[in-house]
Amino acid sequence: MKILIVGGGVAGLGLANLLAQRGTIPTVIEKATGYGGVGYVLSLWPLGTNQLIGMGLHDEVELVRAPFNHYRAMTASGSQLQSMTGDPLVKYGTTALLQRKELMTILQEGARRRGVDVKYDTTVDTLDESEDKVTVTLSDGSTDTYDLVVGADGIHSQVRKIVFGNLPLNFTGNVGYAWWLDPSNLPTIDGIQEYWGSGKFFGVYPSKDAICVFCAFPGQEHSPKPVDERLDHVVGMFADFGGVVPDILSGLKIRNQPDELYYCDYSDIRMEPWHTKRVVLIGDACHALLPSAGIGASMALESATVLAEELSRTDPKRVQNALRLYYKRRKPRCDKTQTDSRRLLKMSLVSNPLLTWARDKLVKFISFETMVSGLLRLHEEPI
Repeated sequence: MKILIVGGGVAGLGLANLLAQRGTIPTVIEKATGYGGVGYVLSLWPLGTNQLIGMGLHDEVELVRAPFNHYRAMTASGSQLQSMTGDPLVKYGTTALLQRKELMTILQEGARRRGVDVKYDTTVDTLDESEDKVTVTLSDGSTDTYDLVVGADGIHSQVRKIVFGNLPLNFTGNVGYAWWLDPSNLPTIDGIQEYWGSGKFFGVYPSKDAICVFCAFPGQEHSPKPVDERLDHVVGMFADFGGVVPDILSGLKIRNQPDELYYCDYSDIRMEPWHTKRVVLIGDACHALLPSAGIGASMALESATVLAEELSRTDPKRVQNALRLYYKRRKPRCDKTQTDSRRLLKMSLVSNPLLTWARDKLVKFISFETMVSGLLRLHEEPI
């Protein structure tokens, strides 16, 4: 089967590895010129790392991951609401905190060893789908035909736009910034720390060699501050926070690199269907999760596994049957996870003072297992 994968991210390269493992070498194109240091910290739950076992890439993740060994939920002032030591998911597999560029290197090298090359700085210009093929014109002017085109090109998917139209994203009314820190300049941070204020959120996530910080607050869609205003904006927004936040903000001011603060809208997308006869979407292109969910990469790897499984049991004439089964297996699970992620964001960014007080009381007295019951349930269910 001749397959084009548009997008060399987690879903795209995950699928490329699994297809190549089964003897189908796809063509992969990626609009970026290279990965470099792009991306934030990834939380890979056993949902995701177990798929890497299936790809034969789990050992590489073990070498670069930071373990999930401590979690604290804090008030804005730094008082502890909830704490967990140890990994509650260890019976299901490995949990890994790592930099996105580290996972991308592992997936890219795995694909390369299996004969898959990624063509960078390339995207799709046109798609012409017929009953038995898809004719694709790329941005470099080349044209070719495929049995299947997979849109794995992210939340702003060009494939989705061409095939399904300009579908609106679900914007939550919140925006944020993220950046990386050198841990040697900070007090010891031995695990994840999340500070839940009134309409503001500040999260600290250590990988093996660096610390990633996310912050979120209400804002207008597509409204990043000019680069030279970002640092003062973020520092001012969280000036009243306690815990390790003042040390992080102080280090940010000393470093004085506002271009390293990356802006994002807190948006997701829910759509149906995910496929036509010979074009299918995967990952953030069809079931993007909010940046605060911490489960998007794991869900993308799950979807790659399911799509590869269904494609392995069909032939070019009957591709649409495989796409229907893929959609039927993944759509309810992805919708439920997305609903949970929206609910979590609302809880962490509640702005009414009375509701903030009630939330803090609730989080303080429920168990961590109750807080993550939705995540635990996902590990008990088939993908």
